[in-house]
Amino acid sequence: MTDTLPPFRSLTFAVALAAFGADAHSAVIPWGYGAIARGGAGGDVYFVTNLKDAGAGSLRHGITSRNGPRVIVISVGGTVKLKSEIKINSPYLTIDGSMAPGPTGFTLEQATVDTPALKIVATHDIIIHGIRSAGVWVPKGPGGPNVNDAGTLSVDGDGAPGSPGWDPHPDACGPNQADRRSSCRIIIDRVTLSGAADDGPDFWCGVKDLTISRSLIIDNYHPRGTGCDEVYGESDSKSRQRITEYANVYAYNGERQPKLLEGIYDFDLVNNIVFAWQDYSSFYDTGVGGYGTAWEDDGAEDRHNVIANVWMPDTDGAQKRGCQQGTNKCRRGWDCVWGASTQDDDEVLLKADGLHYADNVFGPAHNPKECVSTATGQQPFFRPYTLPIHSTKSSASMELVLDDAGVQLRTARELQVVANVRAALRARLGP
Repeated sequence: MTDTLPPFRSLTFAVALAAFGADAHSAVIPWGYGAIARGGAGGDVYFVTNLKDAGAGSLRHGITSRNGPRVIVISVGGTVKLKSEIKINSPYLTIDGSMAPGPTGFTLEQATVDTPALKIVATHDIIIHGIRSAGVWVPKGPGGPNVNDAGTLSVDGDGAPGSPGWDPHPDACGPNQADRRSSCRIIIDRVTLSGAADDGPDFWCGVKDLTISRSLIIDNYHPRGTGCDEVYGESDSKSRQRITEYANVYAYNGERQPKLLEGIYDFDLVNNIVFAWQDYSSFYDTGVGGYGTAWEDDGAEDRHNVIANVWMPDTDGAQKRGCQQGTNKCRRGWDCVWGASTQDDDEVLLKADGLHYADNVFGPAHNPKECVSTATGQQPFFRPYTLPIHSTKSSASMELVLDDAGVQLRTARELQVVANVRAALRARLGP
């Protein structure tokens, strides 16, 4: 490899994938805001050849034993039982698990309850593709432990003012520690995430130019959050900007699919499927809780595209419906698309200064006249996007999203989830 980074040409892993004869279906496609990520293109190629936590041939060794860009190709199937989280804090890295052999590909299993299995921290130009990450959280039930802080994957800035290398400038995201505040130029594609109470995945504090696409996110309590717990405040809201969430499938999670907190600026939610939430968090806590999707308008110039997504209740009748606890106008329907509170059950609540909202589909009880609005001072806007759109007019089109989601060598549980979502799509959208 050379000491200087080569000109950016493509996001496919030409050298590594060619070694396995991979086709274009396996490769990352540069969609959304994260498309500018270089990953490890032009760097050396490292093969993961064992399932050890550390040492030569392990994933951890491939991430930490390098100077400069690297493409990591996983050539072994099975589960790595981690002893501690794997931290990615150096730039220009691609991890490709798409060629991991069967029966279920490559899985990271979380080590401890209070750290995610894989964590990207204050770095840039990272691509993660085709791996599974499993947390230790499971719904409370017969013989099942209940762990609050289980996580699978997180992307984080460098924390808070006073942290080493913290830079107050909201655009800081450079190769030098002194310039780094955010994690940026990141693609997370075709991963399967399960068993997270939090961080499954979370995008936290300084995060920008990020795409999560074609991923399967199931059996979590809190799968997806973006915010900073008000550490930076509204004035620094642009440290969380340009985020694309495209063609992902959420199923059997409690809530936060996704949840956006303070100051998320320029966010695209396009062609995602959200299925069977709410009651699945009641195992975690007492009573009914949880919601489909929620984000806040906090006066930080939020601008969002919300296009051609599908929200559906569970088809088995177990999921309770009705916004019984809140104050918005959607109390008699299961989806509260526009509301005054995030304390309602079963809700999908969208609020922004600018909201391009089009072609979204909800469960059969949905009342679009009552529940979808860009009123109360919110002005619709049209910001260009470059994503290919699957139509919500038919099940066949949205089933392409379902078929493409997550690690393609699926577990028995994943196959069952996919079958359930497919049945719900056909019942709601028709052929």
